[in-house]
Amino acid sequence: MKTYVFTYATSLGSNEEVKILLDSINQIKDWRYDSMNAFFLKSSSAAEELADMIISQKPNVRFFITEITSNRQGWLPNEAWEFLKEQD
Repeated sequence: MKTYVFTYATSLGSNEEVKILLDSINQIKDWRYDSMNAFFLKSSSAAEELADMIISQKPNVRFFITEITSNRQGWLPNEAWEFLKEQD
């Protein structure tokens, strides 16, 4: 299972609308929200595949998905770090 950070323009929708979008994509197994316009995602799919699924539902909206590796640092709640460390 890979962990991604997904950032998006506010034109994608409200926080609740984005949660509904993410829940509608079966390849996204879990997600976590800790800061404005960004979610952490868990998926076995490639970033390109996830992007294609988002584009199919929300064309012409700016967003970015990238895999999170062990080369990371920041200031987050402990629960967020645990989510990032989980493999499955």
